[in-house]
Amino acid sequence: LKISFVRSNLFDKIDDKFDLILFNPPMGNVSGSKLLDYIKSFVPKNKLTLKFASFFFKSERKSLLKRFVLSGLSHLNEKGKIITLIHESERRFLELLAKNKIEVLKHYDYYNDFEIVRISR
Repeated sequence: LKISFVRSNLFDKIDDKFDLILFNPPMGNVSGSKLLDYIKSFVPKNKLTLKFASFFFKSERKSLLKRFVLSGLSHLNEKGKIITLIHESERRFLELLAKNKIEVLKHYDYYNDFEIVRISR
């Protein structure tokens, strides 16, 4: 079994095709500010703050997921799969992009309705 790990900003400069792509998208793409990182260190990580962050970063996250799925599908081998963590409400959006080739592997009621999904080519 040959396994390669690639670290990249999505698929910049990657020409290969893969059998499996794993993606854990961030809640938002705001980072790099020392002040913001300091403020975030005081915010409790619970269901309420997760729900707030989800709402606050919704448009940035949707754009990132769209870029990832469209690029990712083109970087899969014939029977390749993408496995990612998304919110239940994002699944319908991704089903349109992936042409309904999404399977829910695990649904987390207790974790603000996030899901692990498999997207097939």
